[in-house]
Amino acid sequence: KMVKLIKKIKHIILGWWYNLQGINYELLEKRVSICNKCEYKIKLTKNVDICEKCGCILRYKTRIKDEGCLLKKW
Repeated sequence: KMVKLIKKIKHIILGWWYNLQGINYELLEKRVSICNKCEYKIKLTKNVDICEKCGCILRYKTRIKDEGCLLKKW
């Protein structure tokens, strides 16, 4: 359980860093286009969308190659 938590924290930090640096933008576009059609996407602000199922900020999570949608949509 601790290993999963550490991996999650690592991915949050990495996603934030990738967002700042513009890394994996193509992956973000592909995945967010799927998320945009999902009933569990919540718009918090103009620039921040989260997933109601996992609670993640989509522009961070979708940039991480070894992350996945809990609903197996990507």
